[in-house]
Amino acid sequence: MWSSRGVEVQMIKLIKVRINKIINFFNKDTENINIEYKANFVCLLICAFLFSNLTIVDNSFAESKNEKTFDSKNEKSAEKSIEQSKAANRDYLIEKLNRVIVNLAPADASRTGIVLRLADLLSERARQNTMLTTEGSCRGCISPAADRKKALQYYSEALPKTAESNKAKIMIQMGHLNQLSGNQSEAINTYARITNESSDQGARTEAYLSIAEIYFKKSDWKLAQINYEKSIEASSSESKGYATYRLGWAYYNQGQTLVAKEKLLSILKTPALLSKSGSNQDVTDVAFHEQVAKDYAVISSANFMESDLKNVIDYSPEKK
Repeated sequence: MWSSRGVEVQMIKLIKVRINKIINFFNKDTENINIEYKANFVCLLICAFLFSNLTIVDNSFAESKNEKTFDSKNEKSAEKSIEQSKAANRDYLIEKLNRVIVNLAPADASRTGIVLRLADLLSERARQNTMLTTEGSCRGCISPAADRKKALQYYSEALPKTAESNKAKIMIQMGHLNQLSGNQSEAINTYARITNESSDQGARTEAYLSIAEIYFKKSDWKLAQINYEKSIEASSSESKGYATYRLGWAYYNQGQTLVAKEKLLSILKTPALLSKSGSNQDVTDVAFHEQVAKDYAVISSANFMESDLKNVIDYSPEKK
C-alpha cells in the first residue's frame, strides 16, 4: 500500500504522461485532434483534481493533529486549574480552622476533632508542596517542614483525647512525619509504642516494617532483619512480599547468601507474595516480580548452583 507521499508521486507521473500525449497530438495533423485533445485534457483535469484532494486530505490530517495537541494542552491546563482550586480551598480551610482553634478553650469538646482535621490538612499540604518543590514548580509555597512540625504538635495534643481504636493510626502518621522531618529516633520511639501498646494488627505490621526500613537505610542489617521478621509474623497479608524481599537483602548484607536466596525464592514460588503492597493478592505486581527475579539472579551469582539457573528460568515473569 502506498503512503500519501507515494500516491502523490504516482499522480505527478500520470499528469506528465497526459501532458506529453497532448503535446504529441498537437504536433500531429489529424482530424481527430480535437477529440483526443479534449479527452486528454479531461484526464489531466481529473488527475489534477485528485492531486489537490490529496493535499486537502494531508491538510485535514495536519489540522486534526493540531486539534488533538490543542485538546491535550487544554486537558492539562484544566487539570492544573482544578489542582490549584483544591489547594486554594485547602489553604482557606486551614486558615479558617486556625482562627477557630485560637478561640476554643482547651477543654472544649469540639476541639479534638478540629485539631485532628487541621493536622491532616497540614500533613497533606506538606506532601503536596514537597512534590511541587521536587518538580521545581513550587513558587511561594509554605515550607513543608513548617507544616509537618505544626501537624505533629496538633497530633500530639489530640492523641491523649482520642479513642483507643484510632490512636494507632494517629501514631503511624506521627511516625511518618518524624521520618520525613529527619527525626529518626523519635520515629522509632513512636513506632515502638504502637508495637507495645496497640492491638491493631495492620498498624503493628506497618510499625515493624517502618522501624526495619529506618535501620535498613542506616545499614544496621541485624536490627533491620529482626524487625522485618516481626513485620512478617504480625501480618496476614499486608506488605508481606515486600518485607520478605527486604529481609532477603538484610541477610545477604550480613553474608548469609543461602538464606537470602531462600527468602527471594519463596517470593517467586508464592503468588500471594508477588504483590508488593499485599492489597490485592490475586494480581501479580509485574514490576515487583521482575525485580525479585533479577535480584535472585544477582544474589545467586555469589554462590552459584545448577539449580539456581533452573529457578531463574522457571520463575521469571516471562514464564507467566
